[in-house]
Amino acid sequence: MKIIFLNTWAGTRFELLIEFLKTQAPSTDIFCLSEVMSSPEPHESKGGRMTLYEDLQALAFPGWTKYFAAKQDNFDHAERVDYKITEGLAIFLKPALSVNSAGDFFILGSRNSLQGIDLLTMPVNLQYVRIPYNGSELTVINFHGLSEPGDKLDTSERLLQSKKLIEFMQGEKNAIVGGDFNLLPETESVRSFVRAGFRDLIKEWKISSTRSRSNIEKYSAHPQYFADFAFASPQLKVRNFEVPDLEISDHLPLIVDLG
Repeated sequence: MKIIFLNTWAGTRFELLIEFLKTQAPSTDIFCLSEVMSSPEPHESKGGRMTLYEDLQALAFPGWTKYFAAKQDNFDHAERVDYKITEGLAIFLKPALSVNSAGDFFILGSRNSLQGIDLLTMPVNLQYVRIPYNGSELTVINFHGLSEPGDKLDTSERLLQSKKLIEFMQGEKNAIVGGDFNLLPETESVRSFVRAGFRDLIKEWKISSTRSRSNIEKYSAHPQYFADFAFASPQLKVRNFEVPDLEISDHLPLIVDLG
């Protein structure tokens, strides 16, 4: 069972992103993507590719099972806009893969609770699918944590989102979560997953960075080498975990191979 988690940077590097996804698709069962924009029509935007969800369906995942979890309308990831646009999370599953259930819910705010362009108030939702797995069930969780403050350190909101995510995972038979947590490894928000009994795959596999080189170079005065994490139930067999250094986004993909 191969799963890829990736913050798409709203498709800012669209051609490279599509090439990567198409290359990985034959060997991958589930893609969990964040910063995915959806719009019925293309629009010029400072914030990325507004029809990314539609383009992913057409170019990378034709015929795949798809789920979109909307969180904020009329905000193009840079400014408020007056055309139809939605940002959210997207999960794509191979057509042959059975799904027991799927859904999403908010752990901070609610849909469209963004105040102006203040990213401190951006709603945070959690998207999941439950699939048959080794005679039991596996819950795969797609997550994109609060992006501000930019220091990626603990705040009351970040501690709360970790608490709610852990509570959800503890109620599942087998669970794995991945994505852009917008956190540094030394935070209490990250350590709380390990204390709750979940495996920190970034630490376990000695990953040195989850940010692309261009991002680190852009913020060279205060580089942040981490933002993305993957946590798994202790009983899950992780055959391989890698974070390849690819310039397809301002984040690197997390690739998990479960036994």
